[in-house]
Amino acid sequence: MTAGHISADVKGSGRVMLRLMAAALGLTSLILLGLGAYTIRSFQASHRVLTEQVRLKELIGSIVHLDEVLTMSARMASATGDAGWEQRYRFFETQLDADIRAAQEMAQDLPSQQSTAQTAAANVQLVAMENQAFELVRQGRRDEAQRVLLSPAYETNKAVYIQGIQRLTTTLQQQAQEAVRRQQQHGAWLAGAVLVALVLLLASWLYVFRAVSAWQLAMLADRRQLAEQAEALATLNRTLDGRVAERTAELLKAVTNLEGEVAKRRITEEALEAKVRQMENLNRVMVDREMRMVEMKQEVDVLLQELGRPVKYEARTFPPDAQ
Repeated sequence: MTAGHISADVKGSGRVMLRLMAAALGLTSLILLGLGAYTIRSFQASHRVLTEQVRLKELIGSIVHLDEVLTMSARMASATGDAGWEQRYRFFETQLDADIRAAQEMAQDLPSQQSTAQTAAANVQLVAMENQAFELVRQGRRDEAQRVLLSPAYETNKAVYIQGIQRLTTTLQQQAQEAVRRQQQHGAWLAGAVLVALVLLLASWLYVFRAVSAWQLAMLADRRQLAEQAEALATLNRTLDGRVAERTAELLKAVTNLEGEVAKRRITEEALEAKVRQMENLNRVMVDREMRMVEMKQEVDVLLQELGRPVKYEARTFPPDAQ
């Protein structure tokens, strides 16, 4: 495998690892966001229901208390004829009316709406009878006022009023228990969802961890192979450098030898040329000497002829090119 192939494989594995990690992070984010949103909605719903129930319980307690305060104020006014009790009654009457209206508004979506309506209707009857008693007290007819407040009609409306309060309280308790049950059910669902999410996340991250580990092992193997190839290349380069140096030395030696041979041949050629020139000069001298001898013989023969004597040498003449 070449370095280019290793680099391509490593890059491909790196891209796969990034995709796996991105998928694992995306899955983790989706699961955590879903669980967080579900938990927040469940908490908000439970908190809203519990807040409304607590508020309604507070209103019921205030209604019961104010009703007792109004009843006691009316009866004390009929018993003593003191106008201060009526003032006390009027002061708390507005608070009772406001609490009853608030309870009616909050109980619109509850099964206890009928109980709240019955309580409000009974309270209207009780207030009317108590106002009648106050009017009788102002007229100085306290005995009649007491009879009104102790009459069966007053007691009946009082009982209806109390029963309505009790039914509303019972309904609220049932609603609270139901809310707790739903909250427990939601908690169980949430715990199950968290468990499943943890299992999924653990499995996904375990897979990613194994994939990353395998990728790291592959990276280490690729790096080792690259290191081995780099070492082999370095060794080859060193070997090539040695071979090049040896070959260069051999070539330099051969060049030196050739230069010596050329120098020797040049010296030999120069010596031969000198010898040839020497031989040519010697030949020229000898030829000149021979020609001079021939000329002298000719001259002797000429002189002998002039003296009338026989020719002695009969010398021959050399051709022109022989000279």
